[in-house]
Amino acid sequence: MPRTSDKNAVPKKMRICLVTGAKSGLGNAVVRRLLARGDEVRVLLREHKTDLKSFVAGLPPGTIPYIGDVRLTEESDKPALDEASKGVDCVFHLAGAVYVHKHTFDEFINTNVVGTENVLKACADNNPGKTIRFIFPSTVTVYGKKRAGEILTEESDVRPFKAYTNTKVMAEQVIRIFADVNPLIKYTIFRLSSMYGPGYDEPYFFKIFKYIKEQKLSYVGNGLNHISLVHEEDAADILVSSADMPQAVNKTYNISDGRDYTIKQLFDKAASFLGVQPPHRHIPPALAAIGAKMLNIGSDELDFLTSDRRISIEKAEEELGFKPKMNMDVEGRAMVDRFLTRHKRYAVVASNHSRSR
Repeated sequence: MPRTSDKNAVPKKMRICLVTGAKSGLGNAVVRRLLARGDEVRVLLREHKTDLKSFVAGLPPGTIPYIGDVRLTEESDKPALDEASKGVDCVFHLAGAVYVHKHTFDEFINTNVVGTENVLKACADNNPGKTIRFIFPSTVTVYGKKRAGEILTEESDVRPFKAYTNTKVMAEQVIRIFADVNPLIKYTIFRLSSMYGPGYDEPYFFKIFKYIKEQKLSYVGNGLNHISLVHEEDAADILVSSADMPQAVNKTYNISDGRDYTIKQLFDKAASFLGVQPPHRHIPPALAAIGAKMLNIGSDELDFLTSDRRISIEKAEEELGFKPKMNMDVEGRAMVDRFLTRHKRYAVVASNHSRSR
């Protein structure tokens, strides 16, 4: 059964919930939890996806699909969003543009900012006089790429540095302003750390494992930059349980697994699981982009590897009772096992290495 953080939560009752972005690892985990607690779960799916039929068929039993795009680019999108939002008690707005190499700046604006406003407006317009909980996952990258020496709290200033983080900051602002004008919209914003888990194996983690296994990966600088992570199951726990928590209304929370990693620690751990020596080479930051290009590491992946942020989750712990359950020592090994299962040629080498040690 899904685990929930239920500090001061009101008694549970069946809700009507709308989930956008249900195809993501986080979206799938949220849908599973909502169904398990007995909620009616509607999902909004983009029609142009080539694998739409197979995805709909793969939804958990009981999920109600609606076909539409939050950007309202087609004539059918608005009626679909209106119908999906009628009668809802909770909206988990997880849909968004993420990767720089996949989207133009206009696409980031239309998806992350205008799309968020469209969902809010549909909820308000189609549910007059009704209170609606609006749960929104933002990102800790809004604090900027490098914040060495700081412990970042929800009160820290934001320093967006690319289209994705800029539009996440804008979306947060849209939500707050909309709720000020429409007080029956009760939001909770979660600034999530980098996600990991089965839904996020690709592209970052499996690519990193590949290059560690092949002894091709180098640290950018000294490798002591700090990375914050959260497992998709822990993130889904707090998103779903917060919808029952009156103390979470109109607030913003940082979310991570509560542990303080450096890139070197993570690479060392991955190398141990893979049965190889950890990386030992270092390259200057000025040469990082060149080295990344040679290894087909994209700008989003390079930002992840070179960012430096330490995140405080004290507010979520104290106010919401958030207690991360997933452990990197266990889940990191599980990720590596999935990598070796998918890429069997590396599994053979790992097995031989283990026997020789």
